[in-house]
Amino acid sequence: MYLTFAKQDFYPVFFLTESGHIPSADAIADSLQEAIHFARNWGLPGIIARSQPLVICPNLVKTVKSSDLLCISWGELNDQPENAIVSLTIYNEPPYPIQVVFNRA
Repeated sequence: MYLTFAKQDFYPVFFLTESGHIPSADAIADSLQEAIHFARNWGLPGIIARSQPLVICPNLVKTVKSSDLLCISWGELNDQPENAIVSLTIYNEPPYPIQVVFNRA
C-alpha cells in the first residue's frame, strides 16, 4: 500500500471491484460496501465497479457518492446505449459524477 501513496500524487489510484458479480476469494473485491470502506480507509479517490450491479440497483451509485468517493463503472452493460444514457443522466449529480467506461468492439 505504500507504493499507492507514492503514486497518489501523480496518478489517481482507484479500487477495482467486481461488486459481487463474479465471486472470488477476496471479500473486499466481492462486496461493494467493503470496497467503499477500503477506499475511504486508504484515502483513495474512488472505486471502479462492474456495471451489472449498478444497473440492477442504481441506488448503489448513490451509496458510493455519499461516501465522498468517485464511482467509475465498467462492463458489458455499458455497451448498451440505454444503460449508458441512464447512467449519465441519473448519476451525474453533484458533487461527484460517475464515469462510464465503454468496451471497444
